[in-house]
Amino acid sequence: MPMPRGRRRAPGLPGPRGGAAPPPEAAAAAAARGWRWRWRRRRRRRWALLLGAGAAAAAAWRLLPGSPGERLPGFLLAEGGEGPLAAAGYPDVDVVGLAVKPTCVTRLAVLALNRFLKPRSIRIVTPTREKCAVFEGMAANVRCLLDGEVVPGVSKGTVGDYISARYREDGQAQNAGRTTAGWYLQQFVKLGAARHVPGLSDHFVLWDMDMIALRPLALFEGPGRKKVRFNVGGKDARHYEHAYAALTGRPLEYAPDGTSFVTHWMTIYKPHMEELLRQFETERDDWPWRILDALEPKKVYMGFSEYASYASWVRQRHPEDMHVVPRRTWIRHPPGGALLDAFQMLARKDRLCCPSPAVLDALHRAGYEYAGYEVGHHALCGYQRPEHELSYGV
Repeated sequence: MPMPRGRRRAPGLPGPRGGAAPPPEAAAAAAARGWRWRWRRRRRRRWALLLGAGAAAAAAWRLLPGSPGERLPGFLLAEGGEGPLAAAGYPDVDVVGLAVKPTCVTRLAVLALNRFLKPRSIRIVTPTREKCAVFEGMAANVRCLLDGEVVPGVSKGTVGDYISARYREDGQAQNAGRTTAGWYLQQFVKLGAARHVPGLSDHFVLWDMDMIALRPLALFEGPGRKKVRFNVGGKDARHYEHAYAALTGRPLEYAPDGTSFVTHWMTIYKPHMEELLRQFETERDDWPWRILDALEPKKVYMGFSEYASYASWVRQRHPEDMHVVPRRTWIRHPPGGALLDAFQMLARKDRLCCPSPAVLDALHRAGYEYAGYEVGHHALCGYQRPEHELSYGV
């Protein structure tokens, strides 16, 4: 009996005419091959649909009036917001964020923080005063600091030199679009902000500046400000277990759903952070070097997490001050990866990988509280090109 038109038999599966039954091992292997074949066919169909939809969206977007770089997502422009939190925000709370340079993503991050969190100030830490001037022009409450002047004696150069001497590795080596020294420096600045950035509120927010808030954010659970909300859904944190155990004698904590607390923003209580730094250090402010001493030698390039370490410390020492949210409410990067970036580049005259308002509006409607946008992780975006040394898309 011939196969019906339009249908194909998965490779390795028995035909419709029957015949001798294959051995169990052969039947299992054939079933596995058939499953893989069907999965690949479905994946090809999904990509084809995505390609068609993306091409149509890019073409339609270019026909709209105004420059794509000037348009903003609707949820950032809408009046009123959602509920009392949107109206009140946290006008007595400060935000600390780090950014290598001003980008179209950091600009949206600042706009969204002021729209949905309404902090007293946004302290952005960056490498040069020239970049500081661009950041401070993004909003009246933005204040800028240089990344080599926050923690005494700690800069990208000193961190890189220490790693090179301690582990005989190039501390300035590139990994996933960043240098090893730069990756640790940004963590040390976040940890040290509670002690060394003057005038910060007792509760302040650490915010990765490639994350964009999509709706009002709650920092606390219940009345008052006793219980701080901790997000879940971070990636595998096994690389960070060795250092935390060496520094504290305790295991790294995970969320109840098995995910990590590396969730790219966190509300910090200064006394708890001070306790953690004192646990790490053997003398005043030597904790960055003690952290570097505690790295697993085979994973120097990614051996410590500031977010996972602080959340673990609070959960182990002050569980009464911690509320772990029940589920993940954020996304690290919109679906589609580099392919989505390519479509969004087509929609812009400058051909840069900036998040389109349509994509952010879709993530907002999908119910996410915040979303990341990793401009520097895809080579096609040209984030590291010399012409984008000082800024990208702003």
